[in-house]
Amino acid sequence: MLQDAWLRWHRAAPADLQSAEAWLVTVVTRLSIDRLRAAYIGWWLPEPLVELDERTPEAAVELAGDLSMARLWVLERLSPEEHAAFLLRQVFDHDYAEIAALSFAIAVIHCWNLLNVSLRNPVPAIP
Repeated sequence: MLQDAWLRWHRAAPADLQSAEAWLVTVVTRLSIDRLRAAYIGWWLPEPLVELDERTPEAAVELAGDLSMARLWVLERLSPEEHAAFLLRQVFDHDYAEIAALSFAIAVIHCWNLLNVSLRNPVPAIP
């Protein structure tokens, strides 16, 4: 960087400059900023995830089995009321009023709250 400033100093005809010190400070500062800009890589972005194409029938069967086991494991962790409300809503597509009337004779808002709490509660990791 200092060598670049020195070369520019000799090319700039020092006799024409009003203040040599100000000119040198400006040149070295701008060269330093240019070097920092050149060294800046930019925002870091993660590498794209390369997925292997495992769409074989065996892989699909294995994935379906894993998902079924995970779903059963999660449903076992719900209370009986949450379990029934979840199945009535997700599987049979009942609205909240029907679930409230069918299952527990509770208020609709309580049924809605019961489902939301059961879906939002973090499930502990599978052992």
